[in-house]
Amino acid sequence: MALALNWGQYQGTKAQGSISHNSQITIHESSISNHPMHYLLFYDVVDDYVTRRVPLRAAHIGYARESMARGELVLGGAYNNPPDGAVLLFKGTSPEVAERFAEKDPYVINGLVKKWRVREWTTVLGRDAEVQLPDKL
Repeated sequence: MALALNWGQYQGTKAQGSISHNSQITIHESSISNHPMHYLLFYDVVDDYVTRRVPLRAAHIGYARESMARGELVLGGAYNNPPDGAVLLFKGTSPEVAERFAEKDPYVINGLVKKWRVREWTTVLGRDAEVQLPDKL
């Protein structure tokens, strides 16, 4: 099976593929290495989040620390002024690492999170960037 993909996402990996006459890059799915990427987990929280999180905070923080120990969660925290959401940064080979976290997070299970979503984040600058830019850019 072949997939048409955004080459920038796989630049620097050991993927094998071909370029067609119309410049579409095709990468063979079986050749893609398990290249880690960053994923952002966004939480939209209830209005009284700051108050309601108090009895669940230790469980949530403990759960997050377990994810950090596995090398999945990189950073996380709530918005401030107003505290109406949170963002957590994950590292993994698919968005499933962040999705699994959200599905079992005590804040989600207990209704503090109204809505959550995961977005792939192509990081290109900084010590921990997953995609390396050419030096001459």
